[in-house]
Amino acid sequence: MSAYFLSMDYSKESQSKKQKCRSGENHPRDDMASLPREVSLDIISRLPITSLMRFRSVCKSWHNLSHDHQLVHLHLSRTSNDNPCLIFHCNYPIRNWLYFVLLSGHDDDDEQVVRRIDPPFAASMSDFNVVGSCAGLLCLSDSLFHSSLFIYNPFTGNHKELPKSITFQHREQRVVSGFGFHSISKQYKVVKIVYYATDPRYYRPSGRVGTHCFNQSDVQVLSLDSTNWRSIGEAPYWLEFGSTGVLVNGRLHWLRRNAGYYLDGSIASFDLAEERFQDIPKPYFGEIISLMVLQGCLSGVTFNNRCFKIWVMKEYERKESWVKQFTIESSLMPRFSYPKLPYKLWKDVLCIPVVRVLCLMKNGELLIQCKGVGLIAYNPQSGVFRHLDFPGLPNIFLTIVHLASLNWIDIAI
Repeated sequence: MSAYFLSMDYSKESQSKKQKCRSGENHPRDDMASLPREVSLDIISRLPITSLMRFRSVCKSWHNLSHDHQLVHLHLSRTSNDNPCLIFHCNYPIRNWLYFVLLSGHDDDDEQVVRRIDPPFAASMSDFNVVGSCAGLLCLSDSLFHSSLFIYNPFTGNHKELPKSITFQHREQRVVSGFGFHSISKQYKVVKIVYYATDPRYYRPSGRVGTHCFNQSDVQVLSLDSTNWRSIGEAPYWLEFGSTGVLVNGRLHWLRRNAGYYLDGSIASFDLAEERFQDIPKPYFGEIISLMVLQGCLSGVTFNNRCFKIWVMKEYERKESWVKQFTIESSLMPRFSYPKLPYKLWKDVLCIPVVRVLCLMKNGELLIQCKGVGLIAYNPQSGVFRHLDFPGLPNIFLTIVHLASLNWIDIAI
């Protein structure tokens, strides 16, 4: 459980209510027990995740109820994709801290305060990356070779250490990863694609900089209900190094690179059930620079003529269904200044896309992160930008859109 929940202060009134509950007066269990089970689950499933964490601490029966499969499903189905939880993975000034904020759609809501999360396994994996978020679960891996992994629900504290992945002895490696769930196979899977150089002395020219030629690859897959990773052969594509998969329709999606290691705007997908790669048709105009999910659809950002254009694939795998849904003039976007960074952190910053569209919120605004240093909300109707300044947010961060849920890892959604 996060430090926020462990250190939560209750008011005198709530303390008084707790004492009455202990003494048997007006105990909430009595009222809940008098209701049909279906009605009780329906009521409880509408609570926000922070209230559910308090709820499960009232008594043993309520604690057991929080693990009920039906409640987990109901709560997850009602968790809004429009105003989600945001997880911040921060690299500066303190490396590898996680924070969260619950978006409510109201600027003055008390919940819009950044709070820190303390993973219970931080001592054994202090330097980590976020592989992905799926149905309320985070997948975290060690930053060096991505061989140590944990699945973690930051709100319940529930976590699971995964088996070590297959490792290679080659010094120079690049990793592409992803984490997702397939609704038909009912399995969570982690995918790890390792590119490595058999001869690290050989360089391939790439613009003005020479890069190692990663001439071999290996695709590894792990089901969360399995104890062993499986190697399924080489990857048919060069994918964007360091990227994590975007989950849509039971497939993970990445941007492809060409032979010169530059993004070419093409999209590759990996089916989590069939465990095979497929091409996804891209929009007719522009090269995609980042991928995301908007209202359940695969979406991408292109940049040309000084405008960011957001495309949405309304019908999955149908090229004609790509629609240019939003256009944002880059000159109108707020400017953010970078803090003075140690040299070793600049490599991480340069890998962050200039613009990452995170989600479309319930109030119709687009939530956008700019180069890892600022969050803005954009109203497409009025063309107005709103800078989101959360108290306690560090200087540099990667934002992950997350569904705050009761998911207990072993429950198939």
